[in-house]
Amino acid sequence: MKKIDKFLGLNLREVYSSFYFLLFIALIVRLYFYGGMVFSDGAYYDQLAHNLLKGFYPYNYYGYPIFLIRKLNTLFVASSYYVFGANEFASILPSLIISLLSIILIYKLTLLFTNNKNAARVSSFLLAFFPADIVFSTLNFTDLQCAFFINLGIYFLYKSEKQNKKWLSYLSGFFFGVSIFIKEYFYFIGILLVVLFIYEAVINKKVSFNIFRSIFVVLIIFYIESIYYMTSEGNFFYRFYILHLNYLYSYYDFFPYSMPGTYIPNKEYYLALFRHIFILNPRYLFFRRFYLYLPVIALVQSYIVWKVKEHRLLLFWFIGTALLIIGFTTDFSVYRPFELRRSYYIFIILAPTIILASLFFVSQKKWTKIVLVIVYFFGSLYMSYQYNNYFGLKNLNSFKTFLRKNSNSIFYVDHKTKYGIDVVLNYINDKNRKIYTNSTLQAENIQKNNFIILNRSVIQKLKLQGYKFPSFNFLYRKNFTLVNTFGKFAVYRKIR
Repeated sequence: MKKIDKFLGLNLREVYSSFYFLLFIALIVRLYFYGGMVFSDGAYYDQLAHNLLKGFYPYNYYGYPIFLIRKLNTLFVASSYYVFGANEFASILPSLIISLLSIILIYKLTLLFTNNKNAARVSSFLLAFFPADIVFSTLNFTDLQCAFFINLGIYFLYKSEKQNKKWLSYLSGFFFGVSIFIKEYFYFIGILLVVLFIYEAVINKKVSFNIFRSIFVVLIIFYIESIYYMTSEGNFFYRFYILHLNYLYSYYDFFPYSMPGTYIPNKEYYLALFRHIFILNPRYLFFRRFYLYLPVIALVQSYIVWKVKEHRLLLFWFIGTALLIIGFTTDFSVYRPFELRRSYYIFIILAPTIILASLFFVSQKKWTKIVLVIVYFFGSLYMSYQYNNYFGLKNLNSFKTFLRKNSNSIFYVDHKTKYGIDVVLNYINDKNRKIYTNSTLQAENIQKNNFIILNRSVIQKLKLQGYKFPSFNFLYRKNFTLVNTFGKFAVYRKIR
């Protein structure tokens, strides 16, 4: 036990006594708002994990190219499948575990940056009941996991500076490198580390060897990966190629005015760019109700700590990350600003947001703190409920029940929905789910009592990705009937 304490820099008994009840309540809340398969991006990760477990990765994979380089998430899910069986809960178990570990990590990070135990306790509370963390802890998305490993890297890097221990900086670089194989968020943190290194060297006349060692480890990991792709794909810069390919694949999800081969008048381009950077992205980051306005509170606290000249590194972390995700390019070949429209992008900046907000909370008077905590708690539950409405969980759960009752039937579906159904049905009889993507499906190809599942919004999106689909006009003939609708999913059956 003492060796583990010394290695991690944690007093595990303190962790157990401080976090047991909070972690238990956090787990209960997460299970209550359980999402599982919501037929979104997680379906692609699950398909890749299943293929890996069966030994034919990535075999006949339809989906985002970038998911192929996020191999660690695939490995996490495949490992969970191996231990617990290929099923819906096993697919989200890595996210759930990392979400709970993040509550402990935010405590340690807050204590390290502020030396304030009260703020550390509050930060754990804020993260435990942060709506996005609650909801995405039971979905197979990569943002939460990636942010955890980046924050772990920051923890060990700062600890190496404070304790002057070289090996901690190497460990920091390792965790930064690990995060790259889950999602590409280290791109922003790496820029901040380089800026901090240059600032220390030029302004303070001090070379931060810990930052240098950490970044060096990341570069070594990247070099090893590049050598691997050179031998397997024939492209040393395969990662960057995939990033570019992914933009072309799903250009509609990003700032569309940098799409190659399109002409945009300068006036229209600059107006759209101004609106994107100075209006939309700041609004998505600071004024989204799903975040319970914690980023605004963190921004106010940033001004307070700047005025009193405290917590400069924490301020640099928060403001620097905010500026980068709002306006910096995500591609060096052409200017493509980050897209903050989706709420899961909060995770890259969530740790400094939570820490600064916790400082604001503990600085308030006793009754003000009590009111803030109560409002935050019930606001969290309400917004988590609203998240479930956003994903349409009530309809999706009815859809899953229907699928399980008809698990032996033949279904014709698009590939994305098929990947999701396979998870819901534990990959049993997966050959009964026929993909009509890129096919010329006709009524005569479908047998009596076979089902066709149609989600026109999904199909419209898949068409933008370059896939082709039948017209489905035959569904409105007398030999097909609409069985039921589950939100955007319509289920038809051939009756003769």
